[in-house]
Amino acid sequence: MIASLDQGRLIYGRLRKLVDLTVTLAWRDISSRYRGANLGLLWTVLNPLLMLAVYGLAFGYVFRAKWPGLETSGDFVRLLFIGIAVHGFFSECLTRSPGAIASNPSFVKKVVFPLGVIPAVITLVAFFNFLAILLVFLLIQLVAGDGWSLHYLLLPAVLFPMLLMGLAMSYLLSFLGVYFKDINQIVPSLSTVLLFMSSAIVPVSTLPPEHQRWFSLNPITFYIDQSRMALLWGQALDWQGLLARTVIGFGCLMIAVYLFRRARKGFADVI
Repeated sequence: MIASLDQGRLIYGRLRKLVDLTVTLAWRDISSRYRGANLGLLWTVLNPLLMLAVYGLAFGYVFRAKWPGLETSGDFVRLLFIGIAVHGFFSECLTRSPGAIASNPSFVKKVVFPLGVIPAVITLVAFFNFLAILLVFLLIQLVAGDGWSLHYLLLPAVLFPMLLMGLAMSYLLSFLGVYFKDINQIVPSLSTVLLFMSSAIVPVSTLPPEHQRWFSLNPITFYIDQSRMALLWGQALDWQGLLARTVIGFGCLMIAVYLFRRARKGFADVI
């Protein structure tokens, strides 16, 4: 019994050190990204807001895009806001992960450094930026006079499987990027495809059935729709779909971590 308790404390201590290291590196990444900039961390939300302004102007005013059930351009902009925020989280995980290990050769050569925290840091930073953008959305809701809804409390049920999938994506692409350099050239285009082939900008229900299938296969479409359910429309979530994606996300994460640990043995030979 005593030996089991000691082993449990040892495992807990190691996990706590890994968590502390991940949080420390994530905050260093966030603070160093905007170091020297006059507006500092405000750029975390200003960049997405500028992108939102461009898309809102292009689709809301120039192309006169219509969304079923929306009456004003302000409603369209807020709907677009959520789509761009969710895409931004996955896009950051997607574009930063392939070069994460190769850009830190000093860590690779240190045998004692836990390389497994690097993909987690990327996902944590992306999630921090996503939460900062959501905070702006909530402020917009207050300014617009719509107030806050109790449905906002359901949002963590959407964010948890989304975070699991982001982690799985980061671990998978982190080790693949070491061995296949071309991935770094592919992911920017793939990120754009994920945006325009999702419900972020296009109302999928208005598309022909044969096209809707392709949009539904996009993994971020589900999270965009469910986030809108909780934050904008106040409708019931797809609990069965969320549970399924939680199980799938956890399974993908376990597989990705296993493959990462197997592949890390050859990192030093490639970098």
